[in-house]
Amino acid sequence: MKYREAVVQDAVGIENLLEKCNLPVNDIMENIDNFIVSELENKIVGVGGYETHGEIVLIRSIAVDQACRGKSIGVNIYHLLESKIKHIGIKEVYLLTETATDYFKTLGFTIKERTSIPKVVTQTKQFKEICPSTAIVMFNEIAINNV
Repeated sequence: MKYREAVVQDAVGIENLLEKCNLPVNDIMENIDNFIVSELENKIVGVGGYETHGEIVLIRSIAVDQACRGKSIGVNIYHLLESKIKHIGIKEVYLLTETATDYFKTLGFTIKERTSIPKVVTQTKQFKEICPSTAIVMFNEIAINNV
């Protein structure tokens, strides 16, 4: 299994995987530099990314191909993203999910009331347009220790 930062040429593979996992593919290219992919035999089998909004990060679509689940690929991708996020000095991380609440709880996220999240998050395309209003908002504060 190989993990690496995504490049523009990965966009189609990322979008294909996200579509297979019933996740939005809108505006991936706007944040392609903040995506990590996992490859197996030169095929993207895992992906995750984030977008920055000032002092806050919004996690984007961590997904793993059905055939490769149960191998900690999603966890590894999240930890690689978390490392990048720490490196830029951000500790507040949000995400929206409809189906993976329990999974993200294992990564340290807690559920946040939609009315208590920062305005910068409510103004994102993810919050306003791409994810349905039924999506659950989750939050994690990551420790920054002399990164």
